[in-house]
Amino acid sequence: MTLVKDIKKFRTLPVRGLDRQLLWQLNQLFPNLLVSIEDLNIKPGDGLFPYVQPSVKKALEIFLKDYGKPLTINSAYRSVVAQTVLYNNRGSNLVGNPGESDHQNGVSLDIEEWTDVKDLMKKQGWKWTYGDQGKSDVWHFDWHRHEMPDIKEDTVKAFQILWNTANPELEQLVVDGIVGNPDVSKTLKCINNSPAEGFPNVGYPRTLKLTEPIQQGKDVGELQLTLKKAGIKLEKADQVFDLGTDQAVKEFQRSHSLTIDGIVSAEGETRQALKLAIA
Repeated sequence: MTLVKDIKKFRTLPVRGLDRQLLWQLNQLFPNLLVSIEDLNIKPGDGLFPYVQPSVKKALEIFLKDYGKPLTINSAYRSVVAQTVLYNNRGSNLVGNPGESDHQNGVSLDIEEWTDVKDLMKKQGWKWTYGDQGKSDVWHFDWHRHEMPDIKEDTVKAFQILWNTANPELEQLVVDGIVGNPDVSKTLKCINNSPAEGFPNVGYPRTLKLTEPIQQGKDVGELQLTLKKAGIKLEKADQVFDLGTDQAVKEFQRSHSLTIDGIVSAEGETRQALKLAIA
């Protein structure tokens, strides 16, 4: 199991599993606080978790209609966990403290083609926040950042509730939506000690697949046992999603005429077919 504090790269993709659990928890507290932009004419960059506030999506739709071609977005909404990874590995990069980034508010976009779009975006009301200040973060654009609902504390509360639910035997965090001083913050300490791939069997089921860091946990073991019950050959059920488990999932998908991608998502066809297979 890889903890958030063990990630030594300046990229947010390794915590995408935990990101999805946090988004699920946030939606239990405040439905539709964030909406997906996957259906828009965009090209996702490596760091994109494709969610923003609803009014930001509307503004982006208007821009894309005028722009007339795909837009590469490297970052949109960024959870407090993802922000922590960047903060831990910031080096000389400009990175806000966990709990304070505009990206965590779901109003910011990092755009690859910033030189091509900045004039049109500014014309439509977007703020080229750091570019106009002469700072290095020139790909960063904000949609009315000071006028939008501030949801940063809500996103932190989602983590605090998730941590308390996953760790009932430990001292519970105060659900106040505050990270505070990075040097003494209990919430930040808990973020750093959370599994990057997500908490097993807490809230929204993890999407199980072959990843880096590798997924481990009771939910992986249950998947392995289910595959065996469904008649798929698998040497061991050791709660580790390794190459053998990946091949077993693909064999099940092949035998049931499903998409052969080795992925068992929370609500996808493979998970549903597994339930039917052992019913």
